[in-house]
Amino acid sequence: MRPPTILDRLETHAAACREARSAGRARPDLLAYLHGADLTGADLRGANLRGANLRGADLTEADLTEADLTGADLRGANLRGANLRGANLRGANLRGADLRGANLRGADLTEAYLHGADLTGANLRGAYLHGAYLHGAYLHGADLAGADLAEADLTGADLAGADLAGANLRGADLAGADLTEANLHGATYGGRPVVRLPVQSAFAAWRIGPYLAYGRECWLISGWPLAEARRHHAEEANEVHAEVAALVARLRGEKENTALDGPPTP
Repeated sequence: MRPPTILDRLETHAAACREARSAGRARPDLLAYLHGADLTGADLRGANLRGANLRGADLTEADLTEADLTGADLRGANLRGANLRGANLRGANLRGADLRGANLRGADLTEAYLHGADLTGANLRGAYLHGAYLHGAYLHGADLAGADLAEADLTGADLAGADLAGANLRGADLAGADLTEANLHGATYGGRPVVRLPVQSAFAAWRIGPYLAYGRECWLISGWPLAEARRHHAEEANEVHAEVAALVARLRGEKENTALDGPPTP
């Protein structure tokens, strides 16, 4: 079954208008009839789509440059490869939307709802995401350099390989977020700069203090002097390595003793 076209929507809207007129009711809003519409590649530059119902609509590679989508319903919409540069998406509902590879550079997503949205590889450079809800969102490899993510909810978000250089993360909630190989150079978190601290042991990383990720590299936050953090890490790493060495030695000893004792007596 083919998706409804714009003509289909216009015809449905016209019929609804005739029905409303005969019943003495107010004419329905045309924007309410864009639900699930096929707008693939549409030229919607600067369009006024405030509060539009675009739920499930196909906007693949559509040009929405500087369009006004304030409070729009874009749940489950396909915006893959769409151009939303400078668009206004304040308070828009983008839950589960497909925004892979979309251009959202400089877009206003203040308090937008992006739970579970797929923004893999999206360009969000300089975007405004203040107070946005990005719980469980996919931002793998996304460009968030210079973005404003203050007070944003990024719990459980996938930010692996994302570029967050110079991003504002003041008050953001990053609990459970994946920041593997993310670039946080020059970013601010909790009002403090984020610095890179090489970590060889994931076991030692969590003991260092406040951090954003652990593994081969740990992005340290808070007011810890870098020299102190490095010294602390070295001490903790030595302790962990000593514990591991002792455990290995004990296991080897138990194995050797078992071999000397011979097979158990039946």
